[in-house]
Amino acid sequence: MLKILVVDDEPKVRRGVSRLIEACPEKYELLGACSNAESVIEFLGQRVPDVILTDIRMPNQDGLEMINYLKHRYHNLDFIILSGYGDFEYAKKALQYQVYDFLLKPLKPQELYTALDGVKEKRKEHHIQRSESLEDNHFFNLIRASNIQEERKQIENLGLSQKEGRYRVLILDAGALSENPQSRIESLKKIVKEVFEQPRHLYSCFGYQMIMICEGDWSREELLRSFETLQRKLEGRIFLGVSGESENYLEVKAKYFEALDALKQYIYPGGGQVFYAEDFKKEKEVVFSNENCGRLINAIQRGNESAVQELLKKFLDEYKEKRCRILSMKRQLLLLQRGIAAMTEELGMDTGYSTELGDFIRNIEEIRDFSQVEEVWQKNLKEIAREAGAIAERKMNSYYMDQILDYVQKNFMKELSLEEVAEYVNLSVGYLSNYFKGKMGMTFVDYLTKLRIEKAKELLMYTNDKIYKIAEQVGYQNSQYFVTIFKKKTGVTPAEYRKCLSR
Repeated sequence: MLKILVVDDEPKVRRGVSRLIEACPEKYELLGACSNAESVIEFLGQRVPDVILTDIRMPNQDGLEMINYLKHRYHNLDFIILSGYGDFEYAKKALQYQVYDFLLKPLKPQELYTALDGVKEKRKEHHIQRSESLEDNHFFNLIRASNIQEERKQIENLGLSQKEGRYRVLILDAGALSENPQSRIESLKKIVKEVFEQPRHLYSCFGYQMIMICEGDWSREELLRSFETLQRKLEGRIFLGVSGESENYLEVKAKYFEALDALKQYIYPGGGQVFYAEDFKKEKEVVFSNENCGRLINAIQRGNESAVQELLKKFLDEYKEKRCRILSMKRQLLLLQRGIAAMTEELGMDTGYSTELGDFIRNIEEIRDFSQVEEVWQKNLKEIAREAGAIAERKMNSYYMDQILDYVQKNFMKELSLEEVAEYVNLSVGYLSNYFKGKMGMTFVDYLTKLRIEKAKELLMYTNDKIYKIAEQVGYQNSQYFVTIFKKKTGVTPAEYRKCLSR
C-alpha cells in the first residue's frame, strides 16, 4: 500500500486531496497533511511516507526548495508536485529534482490516481518495498539537529542516551558501486552486519552511507581485513571513514562528522580507501584570507573572467594540494559564497548562480571527486563575472550617454561640434561617433538637427518671436539655412508651420 503525505498551505486543498486519497483505502494510506516545509521535516521525524504530494508555492520555503532538501536526505522518497501555476520553468526545475509528476490545480481525481499508480509501479520495478526505517530517520535527524536539545532528543530516540563504554563511529560509503545502492539498502545492511561483527548499531543515510557504531577494542589490521572482505562481497569500490574513540554517547553526532571528515579524503587522488580521523591534524586548515577573497569578488564585479579563473584556481589548487578537510572547505566556501551573494544582490543581478553555489556547498559532503568542486565553482563564477561585466558595461554606457545628452541639451543653441562633445566626455571623435550611432540609431549631426527642429517647433507654437530670432535660439546663425533645414525635415517652412497652428 502506498503511504502518502499531503503538503499544501491552503486548508481547503489539503482537505480535498486528503479525501481523494482516503477514497481508495485498498490502494493508498494517508499518513497525514502538513501546511509548510517546517512541519514536513518535523513529521518525517516520526514517520516517512512513500510519496509526498506538495504544493509548489508555500510561505518561507517553496515546494522545490523542500524537495531539494529532502532528496539529499531520504533515498526512498518520491514526489508529485501540485500547483496552480502553469509555469514551464517550475516544471522544468521540478524535473531536475527528479520529481515523478507535475499536476495542475484544480486537481482532477483521475490524474492524481494515475500519477500515484505510476509511483507505485516505479517503486515495484526498483524493488523499493519500504520507507525509511524509524532508526535511520532518527539518526538523520540527529546529524541535522540545529540545537543541543534536538540532538539529545534524537540520541534518546536511538536508545543511546544511557549507554556507556568506548566506541567509534564508522561510515561506509557505497555510492561508487556500479549498482545503485539505494535500490539494495536492506541487502547492504545485511552484508555489513555479517562482515563487521562488532556494530551494535547500524544505520543507513543518504541512500549510500552505512553508519556503524563499533564498541570495544579492535586493531587497524583487523578492520582492514573486514573491509577487504566486504569489498569482495560487494564487488565494487567502497570507502571507509573511522572516527576517533569516545566514551560519551552524547558525542555521537560529533564523532559522525569526525568520521565523515576523514572519509571524504577520498575525493583527492591517490588517497586510498580507508581513512582514520586521528591521522589528520586539525590545525592544518586552508583559509582564504579576507584580502584574497576581496580580490576575487572585485574581479567578479569588474567582469574580469580571466582574473576570476586565475584567483579561483589558486584557491582550489591549495585545497587540493593540502587535501583540505571537507567540513573546513564547506565553512570557507560558504563564507565566500555569502560575499558573492551580497555582491550580486547589490548589483541587482539574477541570484540563480549564487543560489546554485549555496545549494552545492550545503550538500558538499556528497561529492565523490574534487573535480566536482572545480567544475561547479568555475562554471558559476564565470557566468556571474560575465553578467557582472555586462552590468558594469551598461552602467558605463549609461554614464557616457547621460553625459553626452546632458551636454547637448545645455549647448544645442550655440555652435556645437562632435569634437567639442568628445573632448567634454574624454573620448576620441571616432569612438564617440560610432558609439553614439550604435546607441541612438542615428548620427550625432542627425540627433542634433532633430533636437533643434523640435525646440524650434515649440518656439513657433508658444512665442511670437521672429523666424530669425527662433533660428538663433536653436543654434542657427543663418536664418535662411534654418528655413531650408526646417522645410527638409517637416515638409513646410517655419512660417507655414506657424500658420497651420493658428487655424
